[in-house]
Amino acid sequence: MGVRYPADYASAFQKVVFELSGFSPDADDCVAVYIMEGYNNEASGVKYYYGHNLIEVDVSAYARAALKVEPVLWSGLHLASVRSVPMSVRVGGYQSERVLVCAATQPLPLNTLLSDLSKRTIALDERDEIAFVSDEHEIVSDITIIDRKGTEHYFEGMLFLYDKGVAVYGLDVAKVAIEAQERGIAPEDIAQIIVGVKLGVEKQIRVTYDVRSNTNGVRLAWVNRFGAIDYYTFPNIIASHLVALSEDIVGEPRRSYTECEISSDIVPRKIAEALANMVASPKVWIVEGDTYTPCEVVTDAVEWCNCSAPTAVKLVIRTQNTPQSNG
Repeated sequence: MGVRYPADYASAFQKVVFELSGFSPDADDCVAVYIMEGYNNEASGVKYYYGHNLIEVDVSAYARAALKVEPVLWSGLHLASVRSVPMSVRVGGYQSERVLVCAATQPLPLNTLLSDLSKRTIALDERDEIAFVSDEHEIVSDITIIDRKGTEHYFEGMLFLYDKGVAVYGLDVAKVAIEAQERGIAPEDIAQIIVGVKLGVEKQIRVTYDVRSNTNGVRLAWVNRFGAIDYYTFPNIIASHLVALSEDIVGEPRRSYTECEISSDIVPRKIAEALANMVASPKVWIVEGDTYTPCEVVTDAVEWCNCSAPTAVKLVIRTQNTPQSNG
């Protein structure tokens, strides 16, 4: 039996096809193809084929059911095992090699930040994450802090032995500030944080954070087009109001939602486009400390002039309130 494999880090939202060849075209011959998910030997499903010399098995639906993209609460570099899923097929006693399938809308690029937000802002009580996939095995992460006087302070990196899958560096600024204070840098003197991820000898991902004062804005996290999670704090709350979606019926809980209109700062066009893509995200959360509250982006489109000038992004988000009993 011959096997033609899909590429590693294929998108679960496109076809992920294993091509199997060398079977009898006799219509009376049945071939059972078991779809295997993960590293165990249990099948997620089975498909039956009759009279095929070439069998094409699409495993994307099984991969979508297994993927789970949620915010991480760790610090440093770890493997986010549920953000990519190994898929294989088994026919009789033969099981194919495993191929990693991801939650992106397109195949993932190697050794590249899985985000369109390369330059970011963050507060001392916020967290963020940096996600990537790589073809390197030894990865070193480090942090550079730039204080208000422009002096750079380098924090030695940590070695991470990487295999396959989506790796995520979790940045907890509060913990970074504690380490900085131990080096004599007051938290209020931190102007920038630069996270570096060195992939092998020549490749590197660097993300720069401008550290700002806390605001009364709304911090959102969402699944981006790469199947990773982006964060952004919308500093401007334009309006907020209660929306009741059910009648007052005795014995039935009354459902209501809070809608909030928010706006970003004036940002470069590339950042604005990344924020606007939140409209199509399958998952969005309001972030308050370590609490992530699911919300819905009610805005169905973001409009701006057809130019490259910086602009602000306005969104309306909705959260469900706890149902209230009507007696």
